[in-house]
Amino acid sequence: EVGKDISLSQLQSLYHVVILAYGCQAADQRLGIPGEELEGVLSAREFVAWYNGHPEFGHIGSVVKRCLRPSSQSVEDSSDAAAVSPARVVVIGQGNVALDVARILAKGRPGLIDSDTPNSVLQVLQGGAKHVSVVGRRGHLQGAFTIKELRELTKLKKEGHDATFIVRKEELELGMTESSSAELKGPSGRPKTRIDKLLQESAVTEDNVCPDTTKQVELRFLMSPIRIEPDDSNSERAGRVICERTKLEGEPFHQKAVG
Repeated sequence: EVGKDISLSQLQSLYHVVILAYGCQAADQRLGIPGEELEGVLSAREFVAWYNGHPEFGHIGSVVKRCLRPSSQSVEDSSDAAAVSPARVVVIGQGNVALDVARILAKGRPGLIDSDTPNSVLQVLQGGAKHVSVVGRRGHLQGAFTIKELRELTKLKKEGHDATFIVRKEELELGMTESSSAELKGPSGRPKTRIDKLLQESAVTEDNVCPDTTKQVELRFLMSPIRIEPDDSNSERAGRVICERTKLEGEPFHQKAVG
């Protein structure tokens, strides 16, 4: 077993190339906060497997459908395949998968019809979700997303998907600690500098968050989920995510988010 019986450095001394093909863990990570058991709380593994057409995750579609359109007729019977869901979705985490989930929900059927997304998924998504928040505990310089994934979100409106990308200038400023500034000057600072520039160009102040499109995608920083509360009309379904504001503390590349 690599890391126990033999070290990675030993393998690298014996071979020109070492490929660690150990796959994705089968179990979902939990946040450990109240309300995770409510309907509508899904892991990224479940949701991504569903919209990629994995045969063992087809049942996730019925959960997504009930949450996106809890009071309407079944999606299959709907006459408007481009209808936007009134649902507000929270994506917790800020890696490339989180941004991809937001993109899928924002584009919906009209934006994915020419892709290889299964038709069964398009029927559930219809016009997409009205509002998607991508929430992270730390700042924008600590996000694990790449500029390619980020740029796709910033171009949603320009590409005709009727979705505004929102990032708040105040949250970018809160994340620019002395340690964050030092991280920009470090060996991995160049890609982070490009991300910072793109976000700063897209940022609006709190008073100017007034999108002129049907759908919105918000990138929220320095917010930590502390509990998930049930919907007012259905005590078994997720209704809102309660977060606390965080701040960054620590040395460069070792900053932690504290409440």
